[in-house]
Amino acid sequence: MIEVGIKRGNFGGTYRFIVKNVDYSAYTAKIYVQSSGGTMLVNGTDCTVSATDNAQNTLVLYTPASGQFGAAASTVDYLAEITFLGAGFRDSTETFRWQVFDELRG
Repeated sequence: MIEVGIKRGNFGGTYRFIVKNVDYSAYTAKIYVQSSGGTMLVNGTDCTVSATDNAQNTLVLYTPASGQFGAAASTVDYLAEITFLGAGFRDSTETFRWQVFDELRG
């Protein structure tokens, strides 16, 4: 399982995800991040989707907005999901852990 980390309060940096062995470049994608208790930090924010150079993988770009991982975010692991949507249906999801932490990692 993929693990992603962000320092609480950070925003504006772009996260890159590669979904291997599938080309979702014709799809749209949304990202969701929520705690095990149901607290939603990111609720369906749009991502940029494109094919990789060999068109066998999908590149997904997500830029956290101000406040999404702000002071209200607990320093715990969250469940994250990228959902790919095409022609009015949900085709696939990729799930992973997203950790919010207080200190920069060295």
